[in-house]
Amino acid sequence: MRPPKDMDDILDLLRPIAVPPRRPSPATLAADAALAAAYSAHCRADLLRRQTTAELFLRAKWAAIDALPLRRRVEALEEDPTPQDAGRWMWTETPPVKGYKAPGGGED
Repeated sequence: MRPPKDMDDILDLLRPIAVPPRRPSPATLAADAALAAAYSAHCRADLLRRQTTAELFLRAKWAAIDALPLRRRVEALEEDPTPQDAGRWMWTETPPVKGYKAPGGGED
């Protein structure tokens, strides 16, 4: 097989180039630090919100289960094997992988 005519151009694209190191000013460093602190505070607040929501849900779930008669509690504590709805589009048109067996039994 012959190399393409523009092989030298392709190889030039792959050669590393000298990039000068970034030397930000003190003002830029301060702005970057402020942005990082704001993002960190946002992430912490979001995590706290999600944890609080999950905790409130679990407390309500267990309060509802405790309010049931004993017979119904046993039914309520059984796990539902129905898969959760993804609530978003998921890629499903994947080609088969030779030799792969899905946990529930799949095709090659």
